Amino acid sequence: MDIVGIFFIGLLSLGFAQDDFWFSEQPKDTEVVEGESAVLKCDVSSHTQILLRWQLGGVLLENTTRRYQNGSDLWIRRVDPVRDGGKFQCTATNVTTGVARESFPAELNIFCKCSFNI
Repeated sequence: MDIVGIFFIGLLSLGFAQDDFWFSEQPKDTEVVEGESAVLKCDVSSHTQILLRWQLGGVLLENTTRRYQNGSDLWIRRVDPVRDGGKFQCTATNVTTGVARESFPAELNIFCKCSFNI
C-alpha cells in the first residue's frame, strides 16, 4: 500500500471516529406553569466538532431574550401555551462530516396559572 492509500484510510477512520457520538442526555417532557420558566436539557457524548441546535415542530429555533440556548440546554422564560406548544428536539451535527442526529422529542406540559374568585 502506498502513502496515499494509508493517508486515505487514516482520513476515513478519523471521519468515522468523529461521528461516533450519541445523546448522553435526552430532553424530557417537562411540567411548567404558564408564565414561569423551564429548561430542556440535552447533551452529547463528545463535543468535538459538534453543533447543538434546538427545533420546535421541525422549525429551527433562533435565540431570543425569552427562549434561548445556554450551552446545550434550551431555556424558556415566560412559558406561553401558544408559542411553546409542540415537540422540541435537540439536533447534534458534526460540522466536519455533516452527520446529524436528533434527540427524542419532548413537550412542555403547560398548566394554567388560574385564579378563582369565590
